[in-house]
Amino acid sequence: MPSRYSHLDSDDERLPDGMTRVAYDADTQVYTFRDAADGSYWEGAPGCQYGQLTRVSGPSPPPRRSGYNDDDDDDDDDLEDIRDPFLPGSSASAKDPPHISWRHDLMPLLNFGLLVGVSLLLLFWYLHRAAASAEQQQDTPLVPVCAAGDAPVPIHKGDTCWDMAEARGIALEVLLAHNGPIDCDRLVIGSQLCLPE
Repeated sequence: MPSRYSHLDSDDERLPDGMTRVAYDADTQVYTFRDAADGSYWEGAPGCQYGQLTRVSGPSPPPRRSGYNDDDDDDDDDLEDIRDPFLPGSSASAKDPPHISWRHDLMPLLNFGLLVGVSLLLLFWYLHRAAASAEQQQDTPLVPVCAAGDAPVPIHKGDTCWDMAEARGIALEVLLAHNGPIDCDRLVIGSQLCLPE
């Protein structure tokens, strides 16, 4: 199925009025065009099917009259600019050459850089929030649900499982059995253990 805009890819749509493609040199990859208005031949840039054209043969432009006044011939220049505004030598291109900023050439790269920068900012924000919530969860004391006959005992600085079991007069294995899987090497200050009353 042809593309929606495939009819705009023809020479009729892309070339100036009266220009037809007449040759292609495969060695230099240069297209040659003929202007039907004056019979002159034009060439495109190497490797480009369309673009800026350069005159290679044909009649030279008429010489200027002596005592030539720019104001007398303005209408003819305007018509030529309207017909072929992108050809070299037209008054629009001679008077006002286009100034292309370095940003114009780097615009796709700048857009990509902006996307990468925003993505990195979002990633760092997410990691910061995840680390803060993990730190907050770690700082909150654990309150165990003790069985009947057990009382929650807070852990203070310097407490160990063995010290707490000795203070209650129970064996260390009993303390571990009442509190499930706990890590006695990493007791969190402020959390609680269940010990028999």
